[in-house]
Amino acid sequence: MRRFLLTLAVLLFATSAQAGTLDDARRLLKKKDFGGAAQVAKDLDPQQYPGKSSAINFIAGYSLARSGKNEEAKLWLEKAGADSLIGDSALYQLMLILDAQSDYGAMLKTTGGFLDRFPYSPVRQDVILLRAKAFAKTGMMIKAIGMLNDLLARNGDYDKAHWLLAQTQASAGKLDDAIQTYLTIYYEHPQSPFAERARAELNEINKSRKKRLPVETNDQRLKRFGVMVANKMQKEAVEYSAEIKPLQIKPAERAEFYLNLAKAEERLGKADKAIEFYDKSAAVRNGVTKPEALYRTAKIYWNRDDLKNTVETCNRISKEFPKNDYAAQSRYILARIEEGAGHKAEAVALYDKILSLFPSSKVTDDSLWHSGWTSYLSGDYAGAEKSFRRLADKNHNYGGMAPMALYWLVNSLKAQGKEADAFQKTLVTKNPISYYTMLTGDPDTMLKPNLPAAAENGLADSVRAKMETLAELYAKPPALDEKNRWLFESAKAWLAVGFEDTARSLLENLSAGQNGMLWLAWQFHKANCLSCSSRLLDQIRLEDVPSDQSPFVMFMMFPVANWETLVKESNAAGIDPFLALSIIRQESRYDAEAVSSANAYGLMQLILPTAELTAQKLGMRGITTENLKTPEINIKLGVNYLAGLIKGEKGAVPLALGVYNAGPRFMEKIKKRFSTDNMEIFVEQVPYQETKDYIKKVLRNYFIYRKTYSSFGAPTPGAN
Repeated sequence: MRRFLLTLAVLLFATSAQAGTLDDARRLLKKKDFGGAAQVAKDLDPQQYPGKSSAINFIAGYSLARSGKNEEAKLWLEKAGADSLIGDSALYQLMLILDAQSDYGAMLKTTGGFLDRFPYSPVRQDVILLRAKAFAKTGMMIKAIGMLNDLLARNGDYDKAHWLLAQTQASAGKLDDAIQTYLTIYYEHPQSPFAERARAELNEINKSRKKRLPVETNDQRLKRFGVMVANKMQKEAVEYSAEIKPLQIKPAERAEFYLNLAKAEERLGKADKAIEFYDKSAAVRNGVTKPEALYRTAKIYWNRDDLKNTVETCNRISKEFPKNDYAAQSRYILARIEEGAGHKAEAVALYDKILSLFPSSKVTDDSLWHSGWTSYLSGDYAGAEKSFRRLADKNHNYGGMAPMALYWLVNSLKAQGKEADAFQKTLVTKNPISYYTMLTGDPDTMLKPNLPAAAENGLADSVRAKMETLAELYAKPPALDEKNRWLFESAKAWLAVGFEDTARSLLENLSAGQNGMLWLAWQFHKANCLSCSSRLLDQIRLEDVPSDQSPFVMFMMFPVANWETLVKESNAAGIDPFLALSIIRQESRYDAEAVSSANAYGLMQLILPTAELTAQKLGMRGITTENLKTPEINIKLGVNYLAGLIKGEKGAVPLALGVYNAGPRFMEKIKKRFSTDNMEIFVEQVPYQETKDYIKKVLRNYFIYRKTYSSFGAPTPGAN
């Protein structure tokens, strides 16, 4: 009996091993289960996957290499390297193994073949570097140095090339050249991972007295500090500033140094230290940074609600530098303070003064908007019309603040009984999917939707069938030159086996035109990389899309992702699945594995405490950051959380969206400050730009979803 059970277990194991698929291998690879991915890929029968044998070989070889089985990996990668489309990636992985094994003879052979076969590969630069290293390691120093200098002439920021060049120069006995390269790395590329190693090498050279090093100058330190600030190395810049002697710097440069140091401190959240250094910058005689230093100080005071010091500093700027643009920006702060205090006439007067004195300031657009908006709220529709008209004209009726200006210009004209159709037409035609274009149809419907009755499951299948028909008409392969053809075919090959990220990185370098973009987006869509297809179509101008192609484009820009799960969970929670889908588009762009910098996870970007609390109410246990990437779990929790917010806000969807984005405390504070009687106006008054934009974009998504799929039986927003 025991022998029988053992035999059965072996058979079951063999059966399960055979059951692995290419998708399984790819999924295991994505989870970094390299051992599992390698085993599944090795056991696959290439005959069952026509045209995908190279991808199987690549997965096996790459996974084996990551598992430390380099000799076996080399065999699989060599086979994958024969492919004309994905072979470049396979050969590059093979080169990394050869480098680790110090097999530079084989590397020279492999890199030479690569450079002949793959002129357009995105890893070509890295292969040239490896080839130069192989030349150096085999004693051909001059050839290596020449290759590296050529490489740096094309890309001066290539950190690895700088480092290898310095090492090769030192090995070739060209110590003067090596010292200069090390100095370049340390002073001009402090963001480089080799910067500190370069300094260590210089110290070693100095210690061994092989060569007398030039004395480090204050100017060199100052240059390095400036590069640090430019590369947002705030902490490092502040620490390194201690090595600089400000009094030895020329006044103009000293003022700039203090200004940059203050900016670094401010970005680190140290406002008091920032003010200290802004004051030092402003105090330098004949320093050109004084207006900016004072302005940045005023902004810190303003953000602290220290209005007394804000007003004093802004007035000082206007008095001492009346024609400088920072005077305009300071006046803008004063106008915003008056507006916030409810002094609308005074605010409008200040905005208009800015527009009169500084017609091309950085704050011109914002001043036009706030002048128009404040006038509109005061009932001065003629004044509002004047500002909104100027703002719309200035933005050339396309993009920027134009949609917002056009919409409120139309409202201002209508409030005066004037004709507004021409401006409304411009808004709709030039900005076809903006929030404001959606508002022109029916603001009440958009801002106060009556969530429709339970949705049906069959929508996704119907849409898929429709898209197949449209694709035959509009998704035509583009005409491409040799380079773009290779990038395109290579991306297509990677996409066919589910490597969306690799395909996307290739397509970033491809020029295909608008029609080509439609074809590429369709390939991504068919491969279920909805994030890829919708983002790709962000690049096209929708007003240039012919009306007969528009449905095809909109289906891909606003796809019905995870529809069956959304219908099931939304119906159970009593909300519209299209509303949840609108949030998914904004939060994750349909990427189930998305993780934000704020540690929000999955399709609906839930943070763990919120997910756990919602799960507890639903009787669910064992919620982790990993299973929040599972669409079924994420959608169930996200939909129920959203339903609770809508209920808490008494059905006011815009308010619920504000809570979803910024939290309940923020929205409670805003509701106390501004009336919610007119939701259209309330949304404009949300002071936190990110939350305001979020509410607008999700509402826009929702309206577009309902409008796009209304032909399939989905009612438009507001339909009962």
